[in-house]
Amino acid sequence: MKSIFRIVPIILLALALTACSSAKTINQDMNGSTVNIGVGETIKVTLEGNPTTGYEWQLASVEESILNWDGVPQYKSDSKLAGAGGEYTFVFEGKSPGTTHLELAYLRPWEEGVDPIETFTLTVVVE
Repeated sequence: MKSIFRIVPIILLALALTACSSAKTINQDMNGSTVNIGVGETIKVTLEGNPTTGYEWQLASVEESILNWDGVPQYKSDSKLAGAGGEYTFVFEGKSPGTTHLELAYLRPWEEGVDPIETFTLTVVVE
């Protein structure tokens, strides 16, 4: 019986930590929308792309005092075939209360003065 009383707090702690670490997932369908998060909460923005074309998703603008970014988007291919597309994932964390306009651009980074072929925008309210 004593071992049950030792295990229950550990299980409850694990569940609490799992709940705190969950992130809101944002995809291309949410382009132009608004999302609310708390300080310390995260959002994952996942966008389709294909780096073999020379295009990649990059952070175009965000208020860094409100929303923190780890600085490195993750890319995962949909297939092992050469030339296959996949998904870029950006992870942001609410840093301080406020509202920021998040913009991501799909472009060829070496082409100067050329508009991106696609943009993704999101208004993020950190409470």
